[in-house]
Amino acid sequence: MKKILIICGLCSIIMLSSPLFAGNGTIYLSREASLDQVNRWTMLGSGGIAALEATSLLIGMNVSGSDWATPENMGIAATDILLGGALIYNSLGVSNYHSSPVFYAIASLFVLSHAYREWEYLSGQKNPYCLNKPLFILNSLQIVAGMGTIGMSITLAI
Repeated sequence: MKKILIICGLCSIIMLSSPLFAGNGTIYLSREASLDQVNRWTMLGSGGIAALEATSLLIGMNVSGSDWATPENMGIAATDILLGGALIYNSLGVSNYHSSPVFYAIASLFVLSHAYREWEYLSGQKNPYCLNKPLFILNSLQIVAGMGTIGMSITLAI
């Protein structure tokens, strides 16, 4: 968890320190450019964390022979890898992603799949995907990042 917070902090520093500079030394930061840049970093970070987390859970839980490795949890992890990869793809240069219904479907599924895990954990379901509090916290951060991405994209589309 500490490593994730450090990575998020470094990403925030990079986002805040990379405005677009005009040639005369003044900072020019248009609304669209800065919001698009923050949105792309958010998609890259949340997609990357989701895909890497799911991959490590799949490998770790299968190797250890844990009870966690049910078909349902494996399916959720596979969904994370696919949706995380799609968010990474969008963050790396798809132009006008914010006006694409496919993007909104991907981002909405990302948020809804994480919301389902929250419900599983909070309602005390047997063998939930979020098997401990750190995973629950990371999952909550993923929901916030996904909703933020959708909100920023709607703002860019207007």
